[in-house]
Amino acid sequence: MSGFHPSSAAIGAATLRATHLLLDEAPWALEDRFALRLPGLPGGGALRGALSRLQQEFAWRRDKD
Repeated sequence: MSGFHPSSAAIGAATLRATHLLLDEAPWALEDRFALRLPGLPGGGALRGALSRLQQEFAWRRDKD
């Protein structure tokens, strides 16, 4: 299937499944290791970095109030 591009909803769902593997300890509700390697998704290292930045931003906002 040439020219196939996953929808933003599919990419978002796969990103959340991959995040679940990176943040939570086993046993996982859904162990989708394939989601970490899907085209269009950041790899494990990039996803960890993005999550770290988000956690820092949330902490800053929480502490600011």
